[in-house]
Amino acid sequence: PPENKAPASMQGRLIVIRELSGMQDDVFEEPTVIVAGAVNGEEEVPVGVFAVLVSKPERSPDILAHVSVRARNSKVLLATCFDAKLIEQVSSSLQNKWVEVMASADFSSVNIRELSGPPGEGKGK
Repeated sequence: PPENKAPASMQGRLIVIRELSGMQDDVFEEPTVIVAGAVNGEEEVPVGVFAVLVSKPERSPDILAHVSVRARNSKVLLATCFDAKLIEQVSSSLQNKWVEVMASADFSSVNIRELSGPPGEGKGK
């Protein structure tokens, strides 16, 4: 497999935003997982972000878009969720909580679980 793939597991505080473009210059002091309603493809991944989950497939970037290439090169998981009910549940129940995002071996699916605290400070729920 290519060496520039994102790690299979990332941990961070989950935040929900409308568009990645409004936060691309932000710097997160703690590991962060973003659920974004839209990613147009021209953005930079903010510093401190380990995963970007796009909640609206019709507003997700192409695999060759600038943000997609940057995410791969920075080992940031960039994924699109095609299950509206699932992403709504994740967004509402895990907002501002510590989570672990785990990608399947072939990167075709992603699982999210709540953690009891920051990475390394406790076990998942």
